[in-house]
Amino acid sequence: MNMDSGKAVRSFLAIKLPIQVIDAIEDLKGRLADAGIRARWVRPEQVHLTLRFLGDVPAVKFDSIRSCLTDVTEGVAPFSLSVQGLGVFPGIRRARVIWAGIGGETGLLEMLHARLEESLEKIGFAPETRRFSPHLTIGRMKKPPSPAMLTGAIRDCGQYSPLPFKVQGIHLIKSRLTKHGPVYSELGSVVFESPVNGY
Repeated sequence: MNMDSGKAVRSFLAIKLPIQVIDAIEDLKGRLADAGIRARWVRPEQVHLTLRFLGDVPAVKFDSIRSCLTDVTEGVAPFSLSVQGLGVFPGIRRARVIWAGIGGETGLLEMLHARLEESLEKIGFAPETRRFSPHLTIGRMKKPPSPAMLTGAIRDCGQYSPLPFKVQGIHLIKSRLTKHGPVYSELGSVVFESPVNGY
């Protein structure tokens, strides 16, 4: 990783999604748009499951973060999650964010996140104050539609079959802010160990 050690890098830790899930989410966004929802939709290549937003991180700290990820993922095998359901933040009447939910082996995801929080705190990151709520942000609204329209769209479009995927590792992502929105680039990743003899 060749970066000026004096610069801070806006970054986060995330789980990436396979292309077939991304394609299905694109169809979902299309159905929401057809239902009258006007939003700034997240570009396909930017849809991800955020584990931890790190903020502006001095480049000299990335070696510690990589070591942290190695420790956290030791003994962790790939596990299964799924994309399912729809919702909004902070609520129907003041909705600003449209998200797709996460199901599957969420207990393993919670365990991984807790280990990550503990390890990051040891290298100087303040603990998160908000409860971990795994989701995929798929759109942002400047002005939400009426509660009735939004409730109907979520009900009608959220009844899709779960979209399963395998979590293979954790990715460290750089986020560069531009006037056209953030641009993401991968700084590194840690891949989970495969289980012995398929178990």
